[in-house]
This record gives sequence, C-alpha cells and structure tokens, in this order.
Amino acid sequence: MPYGCPLFRRNDVVDIIEPNNAGQRLSGVVHTVNWRDCCYGGVDDNGDRLWVRDASYDVFVEYASNPTAAGADEYDAARRNLDSIDDSGSRPGVLYKNVAERFICKPGNTLPEPAVRAKQWRRNLGQSGTRDDRILFCGDIHCKIDRLGSLISEAADRVDAGTIVLLGDLLNEWNIAPENEAAAFNKLVDWVNDQRRHRNVVVLLGNHDLTYWVQSNTPDYRAFKSTCPGYNEPAYPDVHDLLHALQPQIMYGFNDAQGHRVLASHAGLTQSWWNWMADELTASNGNVPALQDSNASTIADTVNTLAQGSVGGGIRPFGIMVGRERGGSRGEEPSPVWAGKEELGRDPLHGFRQIVGHTPVETVEYRRCGIGTGKPTPSGKPSRCSRAELWYCDTHSLYRDGRSIGDDSLLLYDRASGNAWSVTAGIAKRAI
Repeated sequence: MPYGCPLFRRNDVVDIIEPNNAGQRLSGVVHTVNWRDCCYGGVDDNGDRLWVRDASYDVFVEYASNPTAAGADEYDAARRNLDSIDDSGSRPGVLYKNVAERFICKPGNTLPEPAVRAKQWRRNLGQSGTRDDRILFCGDIHCKIDRLGSLISEAADRVDAGTIVLLGDLLNEWNIAPENEAAAFNKLVDWVNDQRRHRNVVVLLGNHDLTYWVQSNTPDYRAFKSTCPGYNEPAYPDVHDLLHALQPQIMYGFNDAQGHRVLASHAGLTQSWWNWMADELTASNGNVPALQDSNASTIADTVNTLAQGSVGGGIRPFGIMVGRERGGSRGEEPSPVWAGKEELGRDPLHGFRQIVGHTPVETVEYRRCGIGTGKPTPSGKPSRCSRAELWYCDTHSLYRDGRSIGDDSLLLYDRASGNAWSVTAGIAKRAI
C-alpha cells in the first residue's frame, strides 16, 4: 500500500549499493526524486495484484570521488538506465536514472532485507516454556475494540499468553465523532481491566495518543495537536484521565532465554534517535546505559524515564521529532512513536529485536536488517552474522473509505524458545 514520503530529497548525499550488500557501493547526490503514490508490486498467493509504496531517484556520481563510476555498465542495480553528464560545469560523472529506493541508503548504512510474510505455524511449537513466557502483541487499535476485543482475547486464550502488549495508537479512527471516540475508549478501558484480572496487559503510547496524554493548554499539548492526525478535542476531557489510569508507557523490553534482547514500541527505536537521546543525557550528567552490555528492560526503562522527566524536553521530542518518511523535516531523527517502516529498517538500534506497529501492513511481517546491525562481537566490532530483526504488526488499520488493509493478525513471542508467530483467527503462522 502507498504510505509515507520518499526517504531522500534533492541534494541529499546517498550511497547506491547492490542488493544483499553483495558488491559495488557508490556515493552520490540525489539529482531528481521520482515519487509515485503506488506502483505495481506483483501478485500475492491468491493471484491478486499488489500495489506498493515506491519512490525512485536519479543519483549523480562524480568520477573524481568514485573512480569506479567509469565502469558503471558493470553495476547491476542501476545499469539499465545511465547517462554520462557534465552536470552544469561540475566534474563529469554518471547520472544513475530511476534507481529504486531499495538500493539507496545514507552513507555508512546498509540496506535491510525485504520484509517477508509469516510462514505457517505447526502445532505445539512455542509451548516449551510457561504461560509467563508467551507474550501476544497487538497493533494499532484506533477505536475498534468492539470488533477487536474478542479477537485479541480469544487468541490470547488459545495460545495461553500470560501478557498482552498493545502497541499504541489506541485512538483516532477515520472520521469518528468525538462522542463515539470517548465511548470507544471507555470500552477499551473496560476490556483492559477485564483482561488484567487474569493476565498482564502492557499499554504503549502511539503518536495518535500523545495529545490526549499531556495536560491541556500546555506547550506540549499545542505542539502535539499539529502532529496528531485526527485529534478530537471535544473527546479530550473524557479520554485524558482514563488514558492515565491505564498506566501506559513508551517502550517495553525483555530478554528471552536464547539471549535475544527484544524491544516493543509504537514505531521503533532507531540508532540515530538513541544517539540523540544519549547526547541529551550526557549533557545533563544523566546515566547512559552501554548498548552492548545492557538488557532490553534497561534500555526501555531509560526511554520511559526520559519521557517522564525534563531532560531533553521530556515527552515533547517524542511527539515532534518526525522523520522524512512520515512527512517530517529534513535531518530530523524520528522518535519511537514516529519512525517510518523504512527509517527503522535502515537504521535500527544495533543488537536488538524490535516489535512495532504504526505503519499498516497486510499481515504480520518479519525483517532482517543490514550487516553490522546485530549485537557486536566481544571485541566491539560489528558482526556479519548477527543482524537486528524487526516485526511489523499494524494489521488492523483501515483505508479512509473503511476497507481493511490487514488481516487482523497478532504476534505471539515465546521467550523460552526465542521464536515468534503471527496468530490469526483460528490459525497461527510462524513469523521467522
């Protein structure tokens, strides 16, 4: 589905690399952005046509900075359409035309592998641990608890999950009236309280929830109104106190029995945003955990503590730091409630698995990120074997006309085995 904006703009410095990090890498400057709302993406398993978000670029590479550019006809990813140009008096080079976004990244970064659909789950897998080891993750609800409540609780009972994690964006369905939004949120609170009688329920905040979370008539409130699409101001008095009663947080983390460190948030924690936060904490003499040695709960606690305090602006940067993919400003690092699907895929927090919602997908998807994004070796060097891993879970969102985008699948993570599966109505499918 078409979603978001092109990741790069004219004059941005980018690297062009071959698929699977297999070969040549050239640095150049974006000459032209060719944005298409959607393009043909092949067919699915049923033979139906797929339409996907896409962008392509013309990238100018100077001979002087990339001597190998002279052999551009050997470059597989872009050789189908090349022009030798002088670029208005600049040193001569090659213009790589219509290079797909999947071949472009920031200098120094690597490209993730494509996201894959869930694979079929076999009975009795993921049952080696206890009930407390099984965690069920649910993507963006957007006021649909009437339809989704029984689906989530049925799935949780079927897989015997000890914890349910709601990945944020509890509010703001398309064109919902304020009184209906307040009523839907009351039903969600009742559902959460009912589930909490016999299992743990973790509630995370999404970008659509932040305006309802902060105090009204404050600078944060006024700032978030401009970055909270669909905000219903008349619903605020009814929603605000109830949202606080749910005791939501920004991030949830745990280590599994296999040594994987797992973080869950609405949109995902990028390495760039972590670096920004670390600089803010260092400037205020705060504690910055060492990524290589810290467990996932420590990292999540650090993010949550930042959101609750005054260092770095407290909750404010979470709502206003929006990256290019979701329409933000040039150079802005996307926060854990705003990172786009590709922004997170190309710049994940190194050494972690992450589970997110935010960007609608047709079914729960799994993705391995680029080389060098996994947990470093004991010497501190990047590992070429270990990679950061992602699951995308926003399967409940709708198009503006009310049609479903996804299949309502959920993600089951088993801490005992370190495996994860997408769970749909009556069926569980393995996600890796």
